[in-house]
Formats: sequence, C-alpha cells, structure tokens
Amino acid sequence: MVCRICNQTTQPFYQYQQKVYFFCSNCQSVQLDGSCFLTSAEEKAHYLNHQNVSIDLGYRAFVQPVTDAVMQNFNNHHIGLDFGSGKDAAVVAILKEKGYQIQAYDPFFFPDLNWDEQKFDFITATEVVEHLHHPLQTFKKLKDALKPKGKLFIMTELLPTETSFAHWYYKNDPTHVTFYSVKTMQWLADYLEFSKVTIQKRLVMMGV
Repeated sequence: MVCRICNQTTQPFYQYQQKVYFFCSNCQSVQLDGSCFLTSAEEKAHYLNHQNVSIDLGYRAFVQPVTDAVMQNFNNHHIGLDFGSGKDAAVVAILKEKGYQIQAYDPFFFPDLNWDEQKFDFITATEVVEHLHHPLQTFKKLKDALKPKGKLFIMTELLPTETSFAHWYYKNDPTHVTFYSVKTMQWLADYLEFSKVTIQKRLVMMGV
C-alpha cells in the first residue's frame, strides 16, 4: 500500500479479523487499508450515535485542551473554524459562550463552506484527523484556509510508545483509519511549510 501521507511504500503491520493495517517507515504513521473503510452511510450512522454534546461536563473537560489553547493564543476579535465539528459542534458552542467568532464545518452535518473565499485565524480539529481518508490533502486544505500567523489546533491520540498496537483501544473505533506519531506530525508540518509545530500529549499545534 502507498502511504496516504507521504506517498512512500508501506509494509503490512497488523491484522485483526478483516482489518489490515500498514506501517510507513518514512513518516512513521499507521493506516488502515482503504478496502476496510466504512461506506459514507455507515460512517454517518456511527457519528449519529456519538454523545459528544456541549452540555456534557465530561465532554467539555475532554475538549478543554483545545478550547484553552485557542483562548491562550487568540482573542474574540479573531475568526475561527471548527473542522469536523460533529452534529452538536461542542467546541463551537463552548467558544461562542466566551464571545468567540467561530463556525462549524462537518462534511456530514455542516457541509456549507466556501473554501476558496474564507480564511481563518485559527482552525480546530478535535478528534478528527484519525478519521481522515485523505490526510495529506486535508491537512493542505486546512493550511491554505489559515490567515498569516494563523494556527491549527489538533487533538488526537498519537501512536502509543508503551502499549502495543494490538492492545491500543484507539484503533477499535471503526471510523479511525489514520494514526500519527510525533514524527508524522513533524513530517506534515515540514512538508506543508508550517513555521512551527508544538506537541503536548493529545494536543498538536501547527502555526503558519
């Protein structure tokens, strides 16, 4: 399989039942074979079962690394986008409570966005990048949508270093198809010419 991030040849890495994962030694990512992806209808049905709502205090705490990072780097005069917001758009709701100007985009629930005309000071992608079928193209689209000095805030679980992939819970979600390491994020930042990448556990920040 050709890596969907760096376009290099990957090697079979792990197989469980009908799922086959490949490892890229160049960018250090792990990716599910495309033949194992859910259909669009199956994927949407899975997301409709999510209980990630803005009124849930537990979920607010879960996304707090992202919302805190936005508030530490930008004020409410800046314009933001929550990419892959989900049906409840919880990050949007939380930041709007603080007076921020931010809109939701989700290909299933909020698909209306003119990518050619709109630019943003910051973009959030909370528990999103692991779902990407075309990660390099999507990261490029997000970079191109940022204004000068803009920032991309990503929250995802990076590949484990102390737990085997076979025992890693994060791979078990049927919509999780692309998994990143620290090196993967650094490769993406370098390739797409972000000026800086900062990684703090689940939080990845890339600056233009």
